[in-house]
Amino acid sequence: MAARVAAESLSNVLVVAATVRDPLPSYPQSVIHAALMVDVYHHLEFPRTVCRRIRSLLHPDVGRLIVIDFHRDPARVKGHPADWVMNHLRADQDVFRSEVLSCGTQLYLHSFALFIFLIDSLFQGFVLESEPALAELCDNYIMVFRPASSDEIASTVGVGWANSAFSAAH
Repeated sequence: MAARVAAESLSNVLVVAATVRDPLPSYPQSVIHAALMVDVYHHLEFPRTVCRRIRSLLHPDVGRLIVIDFHRDPARVKGHPADWVMNHLRADQDVFRSEVLSCGTQLYLHSFALFIFLIDSLFQGFVLESEPALAELCDNYIMVFRPASSDEIASTVGVGWANSAFSAAH
């Protein structure tokens, strides 16, 4: 990819070789407009950790995480044998979507009341923006995520319900 960026003189694109354990280790927060993962997500050992790190690097208004990965359905993947599809890919699109969408929140039960702890701030997490289909990518799916707003995170994890439950308990 770096060779293509250089060949096409794309001055606004920076290709970064990251590892599955340490994505983008030295970048300042909220500066990246797009993080593109092509046939990578299924390799992640710690997907929620990686997604949280990417989320912290994305620009809050225009940042996008784009995941392009293989379907985990041998009938849909023509470029690889069925056993590769089933043994190489750790999960399907639904699981990966859930992992990305859940990367910003953790729930804790404490003293008979439910408290919501949002990692780093209320602005963590993602919202699924689209799942475009391209005929040229018949083996793959595409998911486009954007940073979630605090209101979207609150509605996703049920802050209104949790606040009501807390009030009723006291």
